[in-house]
Amino acid sequence: MTSPGGSAKPLSQKALRLLVSDLAGKIERLEQELSGLRTHNQTLQEEVERLQFQSLGVEELRGELGGKRQTGIEREGIVNLTEKRPGSGYP
Repeated sequence: MTSPGGSAKPLSQKALRLLVSDLAGKIERLEQELSGLRTHNQTLQEEVERLQFQSLGVEELRGELGGKRQTGIEREGIVNLTEKRPGSGYP
């Protein structure tokens, strides 16, 4: 086996052992990183699914309300406390 970098000089037994050991360590670290990334990816996919499901529920509710956003309080005939009223000083 020749040395890394394209040199034609053969590697010693000691150098080969070090190279293999270094490569094995890098593979181990990459496998751990990949495992962490897969876990993170799964978490993100679950969050996207949760948000999509939540969004579908909101869209269905809007359809039932004729496209107007209403709170449960408004449906019961009580004024929405989050809407801005002229002169109220509240956002």
